[in-house]
Amino acid sequence: MPRSRRSEGLRVLVVDDHGPMRQVARRIIAGLPYVGTVVESGSGEDALDRFDELRPDVVVMDAAMGGMSGIDATAQLHASHPGLPIIGWTAVDDYTVHREFREAGAIAVVTKDNLAQLRSLITRIATGGSRS
Repeated sequence: MPRSRRSEGLRVLVVDDHGPMRQVARRIIAGLPYVGTVVESGSGEDALDRFDELRPDVVVMDAAMGGMSGIDATAQLHASHPGLPIIGWTAVDDYTVHREFREAGAIAVVTKDNLAQLRSLITRIATGGSRS
């Protein structure tokens, strides 16, 4: 049974170095049907180090963070967990950032001002629909 269909709902990891933005994402995502738990990480390094402990079904990864970029963390997560849906999350709607996220293995890229699209993507992942 795919992890995204567990009876207790999806486990979503939000990675962002800006605490208030993580909290906004957490509240938005936690209120979705099919989502069981939202866990947080403040950096790409922390997300990679704690991945086995956090056990996410979906990752929402900020692009620009102090230390390791979200794009680099996405590439590492994708290499070690190729089936893991990773959604790039960025404050800027920039073609280069979108391309780099996709090349790193993100299934989609969403701007932070488009929370409706983020909710829609997570719902589609949870219900086994198209991921991008």
